[in-house]
Amino acid sequence: MRHLPILLLAALPTCGGEAVSLAHLDGQPAFDGQLRGGFLKGAWKRWHPSGMPAFAGTFRQGELDGTWRTWFPDGQPEIVATHVDGHLHGRWTRSAPDGRRAEDGTYLRGEREGLWRMEHADGNRIEVHYRRGLRHGPRLRFLPSGQKAQEETFVEDLNSGLARTWHGNGQLASEGLFVAGQRSGEHRRWFATGELQSKMNYTRGLLEGEAASWFPDRREHHRGVFVAGEKEGVWKEWQEDGGWKTVGWVEGEREGVSETFYANGKRARAGLWRRDMRQGAWRSWRPDGTPHTEEHWDSGVATGLWRWWHENGVLGGAAEKEGGKLHGQFRSSFDDGQPKEEGRFEADRRVGTWTIWTEDGSRIVDQWRAGVQEGLWQSFAPDGRKLEEGQFLAGAREGIWSTWTEDGGHMTAMRRGNVREGAGERQHPDGSLAAAGSWQADQQSGTWKYWDPAGRLILEGPFVNGERHGLWIAHGANGWREYTTHAAGKRHGRWAAVDPQGTIREEGTLVDGLRSGPWVLRREDGSTAEEGEMLDDLRAGPWIARHPDGTRAMAGDYLDGERSGPWRGWAPDGRLIAEGSFLNGKRDGLWREWTPEGELDPAASGVYVAGRRAAGLPED
Repeated sequence: MRHLPILLLAALPTCGGEAVSLAHLDGQPAFDGQLRGGFLKGAWKRWHPSGMPAFAGTFRQGELDGTWRTWFPDGQPEIVATHVDGHLHGRWTRSAPDGRRAEDGTYLRGEREGLWRMEHADGNRIEVHYRRGLRHGPRLRFLPSGQKAQEETFVEDLNSGLARTWHGNGQLASEGLFVAGQRSGEHRRWFATGELQSKMNYTRGLLEGEAASWFPDRREHHRGVFVAGEKEGVWKEWQEDGGWKTVGWVEGEREGVSETFYANGKRARAGLWRRDMRQGAWRSWRPDGTPHTEEHWDSGVATGLWRWWHENGVLGGAAEKEGGKLHGQFRSSFDDGQPKEEGRFEADRRVGTWTIWTEDGSRIVDQWRAGVQEGLWQSFAPDGRKLEEGQFLAGAREGIWSTWTEDGGHMTAMRRGNVREGAGERQHPDGSLAAAGSWQADQQSGTWKYWDPAGRLILEGPFVNGERHGLWIAHGANGWREYTTHAAGKRHGRWAAVDPQGTIREEGTLVDGLRSGPWVLRREDGSTAEEGEMLDDLRAGPWIARHPDGTRAMAGDYLDGERSGPWRGWAPDGRLIAEGSFLNGKRDGLWREWTPEGELDPAASGVYVAGRRAAGLPED
């Protein structure tokens, strides 16, 4: 303890010899001083493990004598004090780690005496007077601004006389008298605006007589009477919105009728208290007077029938309680009177068959045992069709679960602890297999296959963590197949369409599901029909169409999926047979076409506007 340095030295050996020096494990000095006859004597020092001084003072016959000091581990001074004959005597100061003077005062023969000053970390200052170690005289507290915040007087360490506090703006906050440490007479409090907040009376420290409080706008908040420190008679409390309530009190316990009212004067809640416990029927109403709740109590314990209503007056539900817990039949309804939930409770836990409806008429029927779902679970559509069915075990889905689709299809999956795990299947409405694969950790995993109602395979591929990943194959009814690479659930990578003879008729690359990059279209014999670039699912840049022998048939550019700029066409023998420009996918400007004999075709050649021939060839 920093305030009693002698205790820090009590562990020193009392062996003979004058000089005593001890070191920390790392060799740094720990203590240094003298012993005589088993008593500390002369100058003593102690050091922190960091090597900084911790204590310095003088002993005489084992008692501190004279000025002594302590320091924080960082070397900052902490306490300066004086001992005479082993007792604190004279000036005593304590500094905080941040350097401020935290405490300053005087000791007289081991007891505080006179004025003491304290300064807290938040800047608040306290001045208090002592006599023979007890608070005696004024005690003041000041804000960092210097504004007085509190004033009180002590006599022999007991609060005595008038006590006051102030708000930060200087407005009086509270005022009251103390006699021998107990509140006495009228005590008042004020808001920072100067409006009266409360007043109450005390006799020998106990509240006595009328007490009242107000809102800042002078409206009453509370009013009632205390007898020997306990509330007595009828108390009235007003709410911020203008509503109010009345409660009867006997010897500090609520007794009799309690009523709460809305600001419009209509009753909001009413019931009876017996020995501070609710008793009998308690009811509540909405502001328009329609019923809201009805409760029943026995010696403060909820019991019997409890009911509640919707805003439109329709009964919202009813429940039975016993011993403060839900026990018995439970029913609730939507505001149109249609059922919402029905079942039984035993000691606050659901038991037996429960039915839960949604607003559209769908419903769930499940089984409960001692508050835990256990047994058959079913859900039904509004028209009565079964939607899902399975078993719960210890509150978790377990075993084979079945789900029915709107078209009559049927899906099954194995569940373990609410999670789909293992084989899964889906059937068409006629019972034929529609899909088959595996589940892992509630996600589709491994290879899945899909069939049409005729039993023909239409799609197959792998799932990883519930997303399509890798090569998927779609089988068309005409024998065509599409090969699509997936990554993280998206079509991404190589794509190809293969005809029934095994010829790749179209291939390219997909990026996030869109055709992008080089793209090729082929004929039945495998020869290239067209090739070019795709960008975001649209043709872009140069494209070339070829004759079956591989020679050029047509060439030009695409812009945003439409032909644009100069285009040319060639016959299989390489002769130019057409040339001109496109704008937004339509012929535009001068076009020339040649006949198979190599003659310029005047009927097809000419000036085009938006795809229509507007004029013949210009004369030279």
